Amino acid sequence: QPMDGLDFDPRVSPHAYEAAPASVGIIIVDHGSKVAAANERLERLCEGYATTRAPKHWIVRPAHMELASPSIGEAFDALVEAGCSTIV
Repeated sequence: QPMDGLDFDPRVSPHAYEAAPASVGIIIVDHGSKVAAANERLERLCEGYATTRAPKHWIVRPAHMELASPSIGEAFDALVEAGCSTIV
């Protein structure tokens, strides 16, 4: 049962919905590092999540709070450009 005027229940995982938006963007964020290997670890984590946990219509992207690219804003913009109608 959705909450007051919402067409979804924010207390329920998006995995539980049969009819999900066409493309869902997921941003996984870490702090960011000057060390490239540390930033690559987040990329591998995102790839693993995308292949083992995320439904096929989800696009998973990494983002760093600072010190490295992509930033959260850059990741968000890339997901919008990829056609995501919902970004988490």
